[in-house]
Amino acid sequence: MVEIRKKSLFTRLFGATAGERAFSCVVYFIFLLVTLTMALPFLYVIVKSFEGYDVTSGVMVEVYTFSAYKTVLGDLSIVWTFLRTVAVVAVGTAINVFLTILTAYPLSKSHLRGKNVIILFIVFPMLFSAGMVPNYLLIDSLGLKDNILVYILPQLMGSFNIIVAKNFLQGIPESLEEAAKIDGAGNYRILFSVFMPLSLPIIATITLWVAVGKWNDYMTGLMYISDHDLYLIQNHLRDLLVTSRSNETQNPGLLNNDEAVIMANIVIVTLPIFIAYPFVQKHFVKGTILGSVKG
Repeated sequence: MVEIRKKSLFTRLFGATAGERAFSCVVYFIFLLVTLTMALPFLYVIVKSFEGYDVTSGVMVEVYTFSAYKTVLGDLSIVWTFLRTVAVVAVGTAINVFLTILTAYPLSKSHLRGKNVIILFIVFPMLFSAGMVPNYLLIDSLGLKDNILVYILPQLMGSFNIIVAKNFLQGIPESLEEAAKIDGAGNYRILFSVFMPLSLPIIATITLWVAVGKWNDYMTGLMYISDHDLYLIQNHLRDLLVTSRSNETQNPGLLNNDEAVIMANIVIVTLPIFIAYPFVQKHFVKGTILGSVKG
């Protein structure tokens, strides 16, 4: 019985014929190579972030220590910057996803008058943009410079996300909407009670896209924020790296490796995304595929 199960598992993994097994081996080898190509840089960054120098004996000896992390986290202002970034990402992502679904829902209806014109206005900014200077002048004229709202208001919705969400919603059977209308439900009730629960894959996908984009947003702070008290995590860590003396540690017998401090910054900034990704991963592929191919 055990041998039969092993053979069955082997057959499912590699196939029954010699040709299928050869093809499976090639595919698995390529997948392994791609996985190593993506994983090794992360492992290098993590290992490098723990490097330091022990000088207690009078000779500089390379050791593995948490001194680089202590240097980065030793500045208490980074805690407030982290909380500020989490708040901006949470609020901005929630508003963005809500408005995206609210816009995509009516556009998914074939009977909407002027639908093609509205979609044209949505798609046009994906192909043409005014450029950096007009955007800067617009933000300045709106009074959003050195304003925390500059991280949220100019990015309330994304054209690509609206199109993907619209395509996904078009795939939901119209019979569900008709049944809800027969029961006396209005448009908002149908959206929130019928379509939203069925749209978790695309909601999770857009949430991940928007949250990662806001967390990694560096240019907004660089261009529109001069007050360091309004910096988000990316700009703060860059400022900390440039202005601090990275070779100082709390332990007089240790010296930091400058490269280790840089790697520690990368790990700290990337860690929240690694933590959040598993919670939406199960919906990510489904939402991306369905939202991209249905029209």
